[in-house]
Amino acid sequence: DEDEDAILAAVLAASRAEYHAQQSRAAGGHGDFASVDPTRMHMDSWSGESESRDREHNCEQQSHERGMARMGGDEDGELQAAMELSLAESDAVTAEAATYGFLLDEAVAESMQIAEAEVAGDDQFMGHVRDVPSHGSQAPSLQPAAAREPSVVGIATPRWDCAKCTFQNDDSHGRCAACLADRVAPFSVLPGDGHVGGGAAVLMQCGLPGCVGPRVHRDYCCGDHESKALARGLLAPAVHGVERVFVGSTGEYACALLTKAHPERAGLIAQFVDSWRKPGRPRVERIYSVTPALEMTERYNRYAAAVGNCRRRFHGTSMECDFAVDLSASPCTSPRCAVCSILSHGFMLRHAGSGPNMHKRNLRYGPGLYFSATSGKSNDYAVGSTRRRRDREWRVVFAASVAAGRAFCTQEGELPGITRPPDGHDSIVGEVGPNLNYDELVVYSEDAALPQFLIVYSIAT
Repeated sequence: DEDEDAILAAVLAASRAEYHAQQSRAAGGHGDFASVDPTRMHMDSWSGESESRDREHNCEQQSHERGMARMGGDEDGELQAAMELSLAESDAVTAEAATYGFLLDEAVAESMQIAEAEVAGDDQFMGHVRDVPSHGSQAPSLQPAAAREPSVVGIATPRWDCAKCTFQNDDSHGRCAACLADRVAPFSVLPGDGHVGGGAAVLMQCGLPGCVGPRVHRDYCCGDHESKALARGLLAPAVHGVERVFVGSTGEYACALLTKAHPERAGLIAQFVDSWRKPGRPRVERIYSVTPALEMTERYNRYAAAVGNCRRRFHGTSMECDFAVDLSASPCTSPRCAVCSILSHGFMLRHAGSGPNMHKRNLRYGPGLYFSATSGKSNDYAVGSTRRRRDREWRVVFAASVAAGRAFCTQEGELPGITRPPDGHDSIVGEVGPNLNYDELVVYSEDAALPQFLIVYSIAT
């Protein structure tokens, strides 16, 4: 009898071990799911006490039947009771695992609901989260998340980190549950949507210019094309309306070649052509969107927020390399190349007066950064960027955002001896009049201007 008790105890222990293994697998994987910050999700783990009590009751009943069979000397009945006991344990394990799976599905659904509420700004909903039934409770209840101790509900599937908001998502989801960004192209946009970060459209074509293969190796069709792109200083486009992206020589800025599908291209071309105001008519060949270094952008944003009155103005300068004109050329590192220096470091006051035509005229309003709303005026200073192609001259001009603040307006052709705007002003504006054929805007802080676009155009010779 002791041997038989030992055997039955071993069967019971094996069944319990299997139960705990099933429970561990259901709650295993990534135990920090509840601590993910974007959803601020707190869920109580399910204890399963009710099911455990039912299972133990069945075990006790089977043990009683086994004991009665032994007292009657019924070995076959004892063996049958042991088998039924094992089957009862197995059924309890299956029911327990099924319940955990149901609760897991509810937890994932709840996380999606909370994430959508957070994106929509539903603060009232985010103040509460729904409890998972625990300790045999029959209905979920609402209570403030801060009033409960967070616990862990595991997800036994791999996850991926959103590159946009760092939220950790289920591997089977192609879009972030917190910010809706796409897994492959987190900063992509819907067709017709000019705002970066929509996250709903995926760029399917290989990121190497000229290749029409699908993106199956990160942003490229294969590792070889990724290597070729990086060797040429190119990044794969992340938004629609971009043909290729050049990485700056310092790695801190980028220039994206815009296609006709880009929402800002047509308007910029119209502004450049309509504001020419000189004989002839330019033909815009290419437009690059400039993403300056983060530090440069932050300085400009602080200055612009302080003084206001931001305007788009043009700025012509010289160029030593063939970047922008030649699609195979990348930005250079030469300090004598004004275009690449502006891309790298912004507009710098120490270069004031170093333009190609300065031998013909003095700085009208002192050492500052000069811009104009007249593209033809900026073309006069872009002579140093000329590249001849057949019967046309190709040149480049910047379109910049300039924070003029409170401007001092004058129609004087020059203000001799001035080094800054009069007190109470942030800039000087030269207005068209007897002494000026074209307008000029001059600022005296390097933080007051930020390059936004590089326009490549041509004029007939």
